[in-house]
Amino acid sequence: MTQNPLLSKGQDASIDRLYELYPELADQTSDEWLSIVNRAKFIAMPTDTMLATEGSECTSFMLLLDGSVRVYQHTEDGREATLYRIAPGNVCLMTLNSLIHNKPFRANAKSESSVSMILLSAEDFYKALSVSDAFRMLILTSLVDCVCDMVQSFYGATFETLDMRRACLL
Repeated sequence: MTQNPLLSKGQDASIDRLYELYPELADQTSDEWLSIVNRAKFIAMPTDTMLATEGSECTSFMLLLDGSVRVYQHTEDGREATLYRIAPGNVCLMTLNSLIHNKPFRANAKSESSVSMILLSAEDFYKALSVSDAFRMLILTSLVDCVCDMVQSFYGATFETLDMRRACLL
């Protein structure tokens, strides 16, 4: 990839990692898409950093480059229930929900390790959806994959015997 004079060396490395994890975005060469990437924030956070809290306003969309993020809610008895984890190459469903519906974040998100990410502002997220077929497909594919995984889990819990489920886990 050729170096963009508007980006620092570290940002160029982050963009290379972005395209490695999200290869469908690598072929995007429109001026609008490149402007969105140039405006993105490149952030690194240490382990155990709260990235979002339940009820907070969602102002950006994260593309995780390295590390792991746990998304969870507090139960009525004070425990934490993990909803899902975000790994590099995945998208955060709660963020999508918040941005698409313009509602507060419905869970908590905390880094489980040191993380690096690219953040698109909410405005640039919406713009990316309208100007980039590849970005739009990334979002739609992530949603469809999640629904299919949930249906498969439901099917397994409903129709497979407990012995079969145990054997599959082992």
